Parts: sequence; structure tokens; C-alpha cells
Amino acid sequence: MCQPLTTRVACSSTSNAKLFALTRAVAEWRQPPTYWSGGRAGWIVVPDHLASTRLRGLKFKGLGSPPSRAQPARIPSSDPYDRWDGQPSDPHFGISDDGEFCLREGDPAPVGGLCLESAVREQQCSRALVKAGVPTVAPIAAFSYDRLVFSSEGRRVPLAVSVTASPLHQDTRCSAIMTFEEPNERDDRTARELDRVCQALGISASSSGAPGRLKILGAVYEALGRTLRAFSAAGWYRYSSHPGNVTIDQNGAALLVDLDSCRDMRLIKEERASLEAVRDGMSALYNLSCTFYSSEALLHIDDASLVDNEPFSGFLAGWDPSAEHRTNRADGRAIAQYVVAARARLRHFAAFLESDLPAATHLYRYVRHDRDVTYCGLMRLLARRRLQRPTDLPLPYDGAELDLRLRRFAGYERFERLGELDGS
Repeated sequence: MCQPLTTRVACSSTSNAKLFALTRAVAEWRQPPTYWSGGRAGWIVVPDHLASTRLRGLKFKGLGSPPSRAQPARIPSSDPYDRWDGQPSDPHFGISDDGEFCLREGDPAPVGGLCLESAVREQQCSRALVKAGVPTVAPIAAFSYDRLVFSSEGRRVPLAVSVTASPLHQDTRCSAIMTFEEPNERDDRTARELDRVCQALGISASSSGAPGRLKILGAVYEALGRTLRAFSAAGWYRYSSHPGNVTIDQNGAALLVDLDSCRDMRLIKEERASLEAVRDGMSALYNLSCTFYSSEALLHIDDASLVDNEPFSGFLAGWDPSAEHRTNRADGRAIAQYVVAARARLRHFAAFLESDLPAATHLYRYVRHDRDVTYCGLMRLLARRRLQRPTDLPLPYDGAELDLRLRRFAGYERFERLGELDGS
């Protein structure tokens, strides 16, 4: 470990003195984590004398950078993290205060670190979701580092670490479902995690072939659809639902695990809040579709299996539970066929995309699919469902106005292609 850091308590939700002392010792680099999980997080397996049903593992987000062959673990840096390795940023689909669709940049972040406002926001969101009964990690504490700051957009902000509790011993993510190894190199932990997820979800599926993996993924995303619906009902928005951000707990619920980017709906207009709830569903489908563009997925998940066993209808069933099965299945197949067309383009350019040329990594994101068409098509699909079956967050305008605003965002040519995602 590096020389210990000093911290100040930004907020705390635990009254257990021994647990608090443990979290502070790890946050201050006086005690190492059990292991490093993810790019900037450490994980502690909670000792038996401190553990409970909801408290078996502790995640320390913003703790620093994990060790590598070249160097040991490092404290958080003040350098900005480059998500796309020198390329222009890839903004996400957003909604303005007046209900127009737009592109928004992600929050800047330091290498290995977390800004104090993000750490506090994760604690606030976690506390609210636990109170509302939404499956999520539980808040423990946020510590602000005395000597570490990050300069962003003309501001100098303190760095911090956010500590949350999981009901699971290990930091397990559903990205394991799309991890493939040769039989003689198989990671037993991945196999055990797939077995655990199947048991928790109450399904029987083989993890050795594409149909089984897709069945597991569909069940996971059905659980995620239910949790995202509850997340919105609890008054929060902006959750990134790629498989690496989803955990299945011991009861088969999809646990929300990374909350530092989430936002409180009470701080925005009700009309925008209803659109943000739909946007979160769109984001889940978008991120699920992108999992099938990796080289591993192209190799191990064939197109016919993807269409026949598509997981998208699973999410639709969880997020929109009153819809008919045949409607979910039709929409799920349309999304799968759209993804298959993008996979064909990736294969066509494979020789170039897999080369060592610098332009290869730049081209990938433009070949796989048209980002804005995908955003708009999935948003339109889910907004139409919400118009047919309103919730406590009714949309502020009808289908005709929805299309008008999507056309303004995407342009006429892209708007005409939206039918590719809903089979129309």
C-alpha cells in the first residue's frame, strides 16, 4: 500500500464503530482491500462478526487504480480519465428542461478517483432507494480526501471514496454471462457465478452454448426491467444498465450497484422526469444491444440463436409488465434483427477493425450502428408503450409530438429509419 491518506467524513449511515473503523482504514490506505474490482474500486469481504443479511461485502468506489504487472496499486490521480483513448467523447442521449431531445456529455472523472459530489450523491441515492424498497446496495459512508483534488470545467473539487454494502460476498456482475473461455482455460468463478444466477432466478439453462447464455441474459434483464421501474417510481433517474452494472442478488432481484451518476427527480420538472424514466429504459436496451458487438460475442453468439432466443423481450416484460407476450416478442425480434444487421457490418470490416492501425479503434464505434438512430428508435418504442399504459409519471405529450421532437433531434433521414427497431 502507498503512504496513508487522511480523510474527512462527508456523510455516514453506519453507527457500528468497528465497521466504520474498517471502512476508514481502507479508505485511508492503511489497510488493503480484499481485492480490486473494476477500474477504480476496491472490495472488502466483511468479517463474519460484522456481517449481516444485507452486509456481506463492501465496495470502495474511487479508492484508486488497481495493481498491474508494471506497477503497484495507486492512489486516485488528478488526471482526467479518457474513456475513448484520445478520441472524441461519445455523449449519451439526454432530455432538456423543455422536453427536447439532445446529447449530453458524461461527468468528467479523475483516473482511479471519484469527485466528492458524486460520492455524496451515491450515498443519498442509495439511502432513498433502500427506504423505498428498491433492490440496491446500501449506503455506508463517503470520505473526502484532504489532499486530493480534481480540476474540471474551471473548478477544483475534492476527491472522495464512496462505500456501499452488498448482500453478496463477491462483487459479481452479469457481464460474466457474456464471458467465454476455452474449456481448458475456463474460469471456475465464472461458472459458479452463472450457476448462482440461474439458481437465484429459478431457471434452468446451460451455460455451454449460445441459447443458454441468451436465456440467462433475458431472465437477468427481465429482473432489471422490474428494478428500473421501481427506481423511477422512487424518484430517481439516469442509471447505466450495461451487464457490467447489474448484479443478481440471492433472491433473484436485479441489484443497482453504481449510483454516483444517478439524479434526483425532485430537482427537475415533472414533465422531464417522465421522459427521463423512459430514457433509462431505452439506455438498458441500448446497452444490452451493444453487448453483442464485441469480438467475443461475434464469435460465440451466432445470429440465428440471437434472433430465436433474443433477450430484449425479457427486459420489456419486466419494464412494461402489462404488455402482451406476443407484443414483447415481436419487438424483441425486431431489435435482434437490427443488431444482426450491425453485426454483419462489423464482420465485413473485421480485417481492418482487428488490425493494429490507429484508425481501427476509431472506426469501430461508427461501423457497429448509427448511434442516434438506435437512441431514437428505442426511445420511440418505449415511449409509445408508456403512452398506451401510463404510470404515475405520464408523458407530457402524445405520439405525434413525440415523433416531431425525435425528428428535430435526429433529422429527417435518420427519423425515416426508426422503423428498423420496431418492425414497422
